[in-house]
Amino acid sequence: MLLTLTIACAEDAVVGYALVAKSGESTQILDVKSREKLFESTDSREAIEWALLNRPITVISAGIYSLSAHVSIPRSNVSLVIAENAELITERDAKVIKLSESHGGYYPQIYNGGHDNVNVINFGTLNPDIHKAGGEEDTVNVCIMYDGRSDGENGISGGIIFSCGQLLTTGDAAWIVDSENIRVPLMWSRTTCNTLAIEGGDHIRLGTIAELNNVGRPRGQGRPGNEAIDLNSYCHDVQCELAIGTAPLEETVDVNNSTDCIFEEVRAYGQCNRLYKFTTYKPHQRRLTQKGYIDNSEGTVFKKKGDYRHLVVKAWKTEFQVEDLLENLPIVQVTAKLTGEFENHPTEEVLNETFTINLTNL
Repeated sequence: MLLTLTIACAEDAVVGYALVAKSGESTQILDVKSREKLFESTDSREAIEWALLNRPITVISAGIYSLSAHVSIPRSNVSLVIAENAELITERDAKVIKLSESHGGYYPQIYNGGHDNVNVINFGTLNPDIHKAGGEEDTVNVCIMYDGRSDGENGISGGIIFSCGQLLTTGDAAWIVDSENIRVPLMWSRTTCNTLAIEGGDHIRLGTIAELNNVGRPRGQGRPGNEAIDLNSYCHDVQCELAIGTAPLEETVDVNNSTDCIFEEVRAYGQCNRLYKFTTYKPHQRRLTQKGYIDNSEGTVFKKKGDYRHLVVKAWKTEFQVEDLLENLPIVQVTAKLTGEFENHPTEEVLNETFTINLTNL
């Protein structure tokens, strides 16, 4: 299948694109075409944010980038692309913003606070889990956070999150809060976390969202996680093509106080507890959203239910091929494959899809 996505990004395409590159102890910002050095810092986070502020598209090239704080998206209409073999690691004592409401605390590695049409595309590795807030071992680190909280309104409109790289956190891989018209064509995670959590989301469009950890957290831990999608309250009109769950303790999709959401297909493999669950939270149980209380999940349906829990998962094999990333900008094309290997069943190709993402301004 060929999926073409056109999304608003560059405010002025003639500005050119930024390449983030390691040079010894420094992080340099280069022009993608000329390789002219535009900026340099010993602080990788500062360099990445400079690129996002000054160029419509920023590509982080191969290397390990240690972050002293979260990467804060500085404006609307920008794209951040993490290339293969690029790894962002949040330092243990990094100064990371904490997001919280009446309970729960979340620490993002990449943070979009209120900006429209922001696109985060990950082919590399996002690893926020080394960060321990105040030395607390149970810090809930999040790879990507879209925070549109605006007194009960949607503070973010438009944008895309796409990840076929690695999302290494035991917290949650990605959060979308009080935002509308966000697209997530593909996201998978192998760690003991929820792959995608949404609160107060309107008109969100999801492709394949997969939770591929077949071990899960040890029983008895306070926050079991392991859901592919958590509609964690006050969502409306979220549509998903395919949700896949594997790990024990939790379900593939958790629905809390979210109306008129449509799941074309949901699958549970191996030790996954169940395909989906409906739970109604009380008003005081909100976590992040500032939306008004919804006391039901009316109109939310699961069209095709695939119970594959009789299949013992040996491994999930993920593959992807990015076509000449720098040469083809502002077009990004990637073919992604997901294959299941089972002890008692033939190998099965679950996903084989080509995505073409156009990052030019509409």
